[in-house]
Amino acid sequence: MEEQQGSPERANIWARKNLNQVLAVIRIHIITASYGVTVGWPAPIIPLLRSPETPLPSGPVTVDEASWIGSTLCIGGTIGTILFAIIHTYFGKKIALLLTSVPHIILWTLILVGDNVWYIYGARFCSGLTGGGVVSVVPLYIADIADKKIRGTLGSLTIIFINIGLVFIYAAGNYLPYDLIPKIMLVSPVAFIVLVSFLPETPYCLLKKGRLLEAERSLMFYRNISDQQYQTAEFTTEFDELKNFVHTQSTQSRICWADFTTSEAKRGLFIGVFVMALNQFSGIFAILTYAGTILQMSGTGIDPNVALVLVAILNICGNLTSFAIIDRAGRKIMLLLSATGVGLALAVLGAHSYLLTIGYDLQGAEWLPVLALALTLFLGAIGITNIPFFIVPEVMPPKLRSIGSTISGTLLCMFAFVTVKLYPIMMVNIHIYGTVWISSGVCAIAVVIIIFLIPETKGKNLNVQTDSKKIRGILGSFLALTSNGGFLLMYVIGDVLSYHTVALTMLALPLLFTVLMCFVPDTPQTCLKKGRIAEAERSFMFYRGIRTQAEKTSAFRQEFDNMEKFIEHNSGQNSRVTFADFKSREAKLGIFIGVFLMFINQFCGIFAILTYAATIFAGVGSTLSPNTSAIIMVNLIALAHGITLGWVSPSLEYLRSNETHLVGGPMTVEETSWLGASLCIGGMIGVTLYGYLADLIGKRRAMQIIAIPHVAFWLCIIFGNSVLQLCIGRVLAGIAGGGILRIVPLFVADIADPRIRGMLGSLLPVCLNLGTVLAFILGSFVSFRTLPLIVLVLPALFTLAIAFLPETPPCLLRAYRSEKAEQSLMFYRGVRGHFAKSECFRHEFQQLKDGIELETRASGAALSWKDFTTKPARQGLLMGMFLMLLNQSSGSMALITYASSIFELANPPSATNVGVLPASISSIVLATIQLLGTIISLALVDRVGRKLLLILSCLGTTIGYLTLAGYVHFLLPTGSSPSDNAVFEAVPSITNRLLPICSLSFSILLASIGLLTVPFIVMAEVLPSKIRNIGSTICTTIVALSAFAVLKVCKNNNRGTLNTPASALELYLMLGYI
Repeated sequence: MEEQQGSPERANIWARKNLNQVLAVIRIHIITASYGVTVGWPAPIIPLLRSPETPLPSGPVTVDEASWIGSTLCIGGTIGTILFAIIHTYFGKKIALLLTSVPHIILWTLILVGDNVWYIYGARFCSGLTGGGVVSVVPLYIADIADKKIRGTLGSLTIIFINIGLVFIYAAGNYLPYDLIPKIMLVSPVAFIVLVSFLPETPYCLLKKGRLLEAERSLMFYRNISDQQYQTAEFTTEFDELKNFVHTQSTQSRICWADFTTSEAKRGLFIGVFVMALNQFSGIFAILTYAGTILQMSGTGIDPNVALVLVAILNICGNLTSFAIIDRAGRKIMLLLSATGVGLALAVLGAHSYLLTIGYDLQGAEWLPVLALALTLFLGAIGITNIPFFIVPEVMPPKLRSIGSTISGTLLCMFAFVTVKLYPIMMVNIHIYGTVWISSGVCAIAVVIIIFLIPETKGKNLNVQTDSKKIRGILGSFLALTSNGGFLLMYVIGDVLSYHTVALTMLALPLLFTVLMCFVPDTPQTCLKKGRIAEAERSFMFYRGIRTQAEKTSAFRQEFDNMEKFIEHNSGQNSRVTFADFKSREAKLGIFIGVFLMFINQFCGIFAILTYAATIFAGVGSTLSPNTSAIIMVNLIALAHGITLGWVSPSLEYLRSNETHLVGGPMTVEETSWLGASLCIGGMIGVTLYGYLADLIGKRRAMQIIAIPHVAFWLCIIFGNSVLQLCIGRVLAGIAGGGILRIVPLFVADIADPRIRGMLGSLLPVCLNLGTVLAFILGSFVSFRTLPLIVLVLPALFTLAIAFLPETPPCLLRAYRSEKAEQSLMFYRGVRGHFAKSECFRHEFQQLKDGIELETRASGAALSWKDFTTKPARQGLLMGMFLMLLNQSSGSMALITYASSIFELANPPSATNVGVLPASISSIVLATIQLLGTIISLALVDRVGRKLLLILSCLGTTIGYLTLAGYVHFLLPTGSSPSDNAVFEAVPSITNRLLPICSLSFSILLASIGLLTVPFIVMAEVLPSKIRNIGSTICTTIVALSAFAVLKVCKNNNRGTLNTPASALELYLMLGYI
């Protein structure tokens, strides 16, 4: 079968026929998430074990013992990969999955009852056994059951769930008692066993056992077909192909050495070895393992507990990005981007560490190592730590797929052992810079190999490599996602629970996994190999979501028949693997690629970084304080709101097209303007509402409530089918946005150190603009209703993160909770105990306390009209209101909301080449430039001052808008007369194509430096403390009013009037400059 031409159609993973596949994969990933917890467990726990407060009666562990704790997992992984490969070959993939919960239960039990380091060695070894099972069985299981259109998507969930485990342990590992984590985690294997037990075996496994009817029923189940009468032609074809494939495979000779000598085998093995080597030698696994230790050695000053959570969240963000675009961008481009980015980020991290070591004064650049580590983990998660696990089955010849995956997985564990064992030793002997430079060099070599030797496997059939398979990448990504989820889980509970409780808690995951896997059928191939044809068919029906025989399609029958024929063909010949099977070019290349990717996977250093995360974050050379970390957490909701701000622009193309799902048909221009402006109506409500709530229940609790209308907005997008419902959703989003603008600047002013208040305040617009960029990018790649499902992760993370933060000291002092207020200030200033309080800290707290007491106990403490008539109040209010008007006069809100439409209008109606870039890409460029401007403001605001940035911003934005207005008025033809076109054609083509995007980009860049960021900082600084709350409410209400006016007016769909709003904005900006 030849490869299908053209770009693949956009698959909907949540379609009814895919539901059982998705739910089955999620059940399986209970054990994957639990494994992710075990992977990340050393990061928060090793610093505890090495401290005098170690829970081990035998005393603190040494550096060498710590390295063995990290690396024994890889020894178990090497054995587990081979062991579970044998189990799934002879007993089926379902049985193999269920058995992975056994060592998982043992490991948490050992941690719970262990009193010396040898128990931990044993626990980590058992964790490796489970990991070997996850690595060797889960990708093949997903490949067996997944529909070709969503296999990539489901594959991506693996790494997502691993990262969920990471996030949990990173977040809880420093807060939960040591012995509570095992008690919690013991729930997971129980749930796993229960849920997976109800899943049928995969159709492939059932066909291999000759159980055709069961294989068909299995495929029907996984294709969500309830009865045979509902079988479609597509289902019948798919099942026939699967039967033929299994029959062909079964009639082949046993695997011999000659099979490995073919060009296909050599190529597949090469790729497998390569991706596994890249996975490990990039150092990401080591970094995750020792994240806490690395942080301590790097001297960031950042709270390791918070840093570990941020590490895991970055991993999940990268996995979600990969999850969303893996089956569109392709495996090769994602690997290339990931390896390049990780190499550069690690090089920067090493350079900073080296300069710090030799004595350079790097004051002011403390954020650089944290940014480098963040980019390392994020970029690693989109490719290096994710793709190797599901690219190996795609590049291996069908006959060698199982053994090739076993070889690659075994080498992955060996590579992981090398990196995790050596990383802490190298960090001591050659320092952090030498260690990460080695991983950076590995990534540089990997880039060359990826470009010239790694093929693109997107959309390739697992049975016939040239058939169309569209979702394998996403399914394969589940492995990495769940592993990192395990990291996060362990990072969360590792510090909250006691040492033994962690072990007992984690026993839950393998128990849950074992129970759930009992309900998952074995693969159709395994059943066919055992001659259980009926079971194989039932399994195939299960994984194809076919519930009844009536639902079988011809595609299903064809796929199952192909699988059955392949198994029969293999079983009729000597099908054992021999040395000759490895001599083919395909086998050699497949093994090489598999081993190489596993090599890079480990030697990139990411696994080592995860293992020693706490240590790394303490030794990077940054002095980020806990209040910085807190403000980053708070701005997660600002990031989510930024996505709501940018949502309109990429969505308008769909909503105004004939394919819209709206019952009233495509949106009109008037409806579009209301969709954009209704957010501002909610903003006016939100400003007042959250101002009242902040005074009533405190700023922290009020911020927690912001998530409610934000989530409601996305639910309106998912379920709404009319313009009115979408506008109601936008009003709810505006309420959340009003709360953000009202509370976040004041929260920052309450907790921030005065020396960095401006920089921390600038994080709000940075996060808003970053969210806008994400909205433009994701909106161009994912479907209209898939985007909300992805974004809903952010308010969930925000709610979780904000729960760990204390209320601000001023709010607590106003509530007469002086002791809590002092503890809060100690938290935000990074003071660990009462003996660590400096004289400066005591003086700051006393000043704050005296100021609040004076404010609340003075005779005129109650707010009155006289408070607004004082000169400071009048000046503060006037300045605040003017700056808020100036903020909206930049036009950025309208530009971001209607970006795509503006770029379409800025091109001539008859032009064959519409600009240098499509309107959607131009919008992404514009949002990225706005993000760049806010980052520049973040770096400069406390150095050059607020006033200078505002002056430069007003002047530069005016010049940009003047250029755009002149282009539209004098050059852009309206199509009404030939003379207009003559003027346009007289100007060089490149000028006409570059001028709109360049002028708008220049305007938005200069506006982002000052107009979009500084007003919110200045507002909190110029208002007297007594009227700050009501004053900020007034100012932010003006923002919402002026934004409503701008969005309602700037709804033009006429090229001839595009210069009018631009000219009006210029005049007001010039007034602001004066």
